[in-house]
Formats: sequence, structure tokens, C-alpha cells
Amino acid sequence: MRIASMEAIPVVIPIEAPILTCYGSLSSYSRTVIKMTTENGLVGWGELSGRYGAAIFKRFEPVILGQN
Repeated sequence: MRIASMEAIPVVIPIEAPILTCYGSLSSYSRTVIKMTTENGLVGWGELSGRYGAAIFKRFEPVILGQN
């Protein structure tokens, strides 16, 4: 079962009531959703901070694709 494709999807999740911090007001969360698909169609999902965009994952595709 080898990884055949990898996709990074940036999303912004609005917050109903803004959160006040010492850095200012936070009205949404930005996240990056990761979708990995195997050769036989099995799909796995993950997520991480929005600071890591889709461009970073393009760098790792040659290392990740084809792994078991």
C-alpha cells in the first residue's frame, strides 16, 4: 500500500466571537488540511497550522510519494 498522491488544502475557519490576546484580536483560525491517497484508493486526512502552506508540501512530495 504505497502513497500515490498528496494534497494540501488551506482553509480558514471563522470564530463566532473574536478571541482577544496580547497580540490583538483573533477572528479566525487558518489551518492546512492534508489528504494522502494510496495506490488502492485508501484516503488519509490530517491537519496542521496554517503557517505551513501548500508550497512546503510540494518540496516533500519526492520523498513521500511511493512510500509504504
